[in-house]
Amino acid sequence: MTTSAPVFMGGFDVSQATCTINGIPCAEGVRDYYEGADRQSGPDLSKTYYCAWADRFKVANACLGLSTAVTKGGAITFLPPLQHPEILTCYCSSLRISGCGKPFQGTYQLAFPVAKITIGFKAYPWSFQGFNEDPQGLQNIDAATSFVYARQEIDQGEETLEVPASALLMNGAAPARGMSVAFAHVVMRITFERMPFLPVNTIQIYNNVNDSTFLGCARGHVKFLGSQTRRSAQSDGSATQSLTNTYAYRPIADWNYFPNPYARSCPNSVARRGS
Repeated sequence: MTTSAPVFMGGFDVSQATCTINGIPCAEGVRDYYEGADRQSGPDLSKTYYCAWADRFKVANACLGLSTAVTKGGAITFLPPLQHPEILTCYCSSLRISGCGKPFQGTYQLAFPVAKITIGFKAYPWSFQGFNEDPQGLQNIDAATSFVYARQEIDQGEETLEVPASALLMNGAAPARGMSVAFAHVVMRITFERMPFLPVNTIQIYNNVNDSTFLGCARGHVKFLGSQTRRSAQSDGSATQSLTNTYAYRPIADWNYFPNPYARSCPNSVARRGS
């Protein structure tokens, strides 16, 4: 947003403050301005802007932000939503357009001289600017890895495996005894928002493990459990996807190992698969 000449003069609820949104000159309104806060969801803010009626969707799309991609699976370009000029943790989350002035018949439908755009600003449950918003990585699963347009969640618990007894002998060892093996188990979910295509490439890596450090976890200790997509739409009507990837972290040993049924002393002993 930069200072610019007002797009019209008088007749409406207009302050002296002017700005440019997506290259469109706008004037700030006064009457619908408010600031509030909620203990659970944080700030709740509203500002009003006026622009020429023909430019209303250019302003609206820039305020809500768009994501685009040239090819499926290719690089994604994000246009983040409009940031509040003072409360920098808040971005445009919704808006409402109404007409001002004497209506007339436009090319396609009813039209007005001026559009009034009332914008709601809130804090999103993800980052738009990565380390620029969270330089210490306090809201990241891995403090050294930053994601944008991504919600991150952790479920910590325990995984219990039942290993049945067996008369089978292996390498001259005594028959395996039945036991219950408990492992610390962490499920990590990352939901990537506003993807402009259906991400089918995740099918190819289902049930794979990491071959290098991932989310701060050593090689082999993170398994990809799968993904889920949900279709949504942007302000211009184009389709997007919300992609939730789920990973399981097992600290005791990497996922290429399994409980050793021949262990006699430690119930959490593991053996490499295929050994």
